[in-house]
Amino acid sequence: MMTKKELAYFEAAKAISKLSNHNQKMGCVIVNKHKIISSGYNSETKCHRIQAELDMHYYKMHSAGKIHAETSALLPLRRTDLSKASIFIYRETKDGTKALARPCPCCQKLIKQFGIKHIYYTGNDSLVYEEFV
Repeated sequence: MMTKKELAYFEAAKAISKLSNHNQKMGCVIVNKHKIISSGYNSETKCHRIQAELDMHYYKMHSAGKIHAETSALLPLRRTDLSKASIFIYRETKDGTKALARPCPCCQKLIKQFGIKHIYYTGNDSLVYEEFV
């Protein structure tokens, strides 16, 4: 069961997802010490080189030309200690239904590199918590 704060962070990620210009709206917030310290959304804009370098094969097959919400939120925090931070990822389809937002392999690598262990994301019409180790 999610706490009220965790649900509020999902609502913030949902609000951020509305900025996306992609047909699958995704939003992401990063929380540290009970404060949102960064946010991002997926976009059809040119992908950041860091996202492409993490897994070139996956990138070429699935991500070419897109920046992922997680990457967008993490990049401004490159020099921040995120070992106690959490990431919340929200995704919905064109009709407004929650959809699976588990980070792709590239984003999982990036999240781990930043030291984040607590991952929250939407499932198919549900909310999921996962700990990365």
